[in-house]
Amino acid sequence: MITTQGYMYWQNKAHFQLDHDTDSHWIMYIIESGRCEYQFDNFKGIAGANDILLIPPYCDFFRNMMTPMTFHFIRITSKLESNEQQLVGRHHFANQRFIENCTILRKTTFNLSSQAQVIRAHIVQDLFIQSNLEQLQSHHLNLKQAKNRTIAQATIIMQNHLDLTVSEIAHLVDLNPAYFSRNFKQVIGESPITYYTKLKLKKVQEYLITTDDSLSEIADKTGFNDAFYLSRTFRKYLKCSPIHYRKKHIV
Repeated sequence: MITTQGYMYWQNKAHFQLDHDTDSHWIMYIIESGRCEYQFDNFKGIAGANDILLIPPYCDFFRNMMTPMTFHFIRITSKLESNEQQLVGRHHFANQRFIENCTILRKTTFNLSSQAQVIRAHIVQDLFIQSNLEQLQSHHLNLKQAKNRTIAQATIIMQNHLDLTVSEIAHLVDLNPAYFSRNFKQVIGESPITYYTKLKLKKVQEYLITTDDSLSEIADKTGFNDAFYLSRTFRKYLKCSPIHYRKKHIV
């Protein structure tokens, strides 16, 4: 349960009275407007509108106001959970919920009642929840991007090597074959077998039109087991035999 103490709301404050200080509690700055430079622990940068800064206890907090700032200062007196402690640093909130939280906080200015303390605690808790949600979304996005990069790598391998199995391709991108197949279909929209077969057939079409190679020779070059399997697969996807296709496209 979050508890707070020492809340203050500053409007268009021109400068900090101290260029740095240290507090025995967790400190949260909730910035509505203006900009400041900050540095604490391994964090350094510029904070501005719709940002929060979460500073740990007994940490030298260096700051320099770049433009007049409107911000909330909240001292958190309760022990934070591990997932809340991980939110040390700067976090940006570009949403209506942040603005509404600031509006509610302003209504508790100079109010020392227990009810006001509860409201402030709930706002802080909600900011933690929002931060955790954004981190989860970012994590999922990174996973998706990583998955897309892996599948893109697999398609390049397929284009350059027509004689591999799907299992071999999966191992080349360090994935379990079953997991690889599921992810491939999610990203590409069709199974790796179908995608790979279509790639091979495009190459078959090229050989049929541009060379006099036999069907057995083409099958060997394009990763099909034999001419019979190639012919059967060709008919299935292109609705005609390789021989008919070659005759039809002779110029």
